[in-house]
Amino acid sequence: KQLGKRSSIIWDEELRLKENLSQIDRIYTTVGYSYSACSWFKAAAYYALIANNRGKEESMEMRHRFYLELTASYKTGNWTFSLRERPQVTVHTAHTDPEVAPRSAWVLRHRLMGEYKIARTGWAPYAFVELTQMFNAPATVGNYLEKVRSSLGVKYAFSKRSSLDIYYRFDYKVTNEPTFDTSGALDFI
Repeated sequence: KQLGKRSSIIWDEELRLKENLSQIDRIYTTVGYSYSACSWFKAAAYYALIANNRGKEESMEMRHRFYLELTASYKTGNWTFSLRERPQVTVHTAHTDPEVAPRSAWVLRHRLMGEYKIARTGWAPYAFVELTQMFNAPATVGNYLEKVRSSLGVKYAFSKRSSLDIYYRFDYKVTNEPTFDTSGALDFI
């Protein structure tokens, strides 16, 4: 919802799937406030309630995430390139082993993105790469580059207020035993 030329309130619902799109991985409900300082810079603050699937034996774990987004963008023709910095904290409500993971995880995410708007169609394919840097990992783990994420997707704008985002995401988790996860998602804004 626009609150003038530069400000808006955001409400977002996101469903993430796993196991070849056959199981719910996470459900996000996000609310936020965004302010465009100028044509190329935007700042925003968000709160997200996250329902995280903990597996077949356990229920959904609720998490609380607070974050800021500082985004600089450059437009040329139908192309938009952006760099987003996102400091965030995620508070886990389920028990976490303090030797393995903090109850409140503080991270900084760096995302570089390219998007191409197809004229007069509402479609905008995009790709991005994002690095996640953890700041308060337990001493046994150490602070490190936690994850490298890349994504290919397409957005469809129904109007200035509503859009659909379909993407496939590739996560490379940097640990003692690196893992590579893929997931698809449907996001309606």
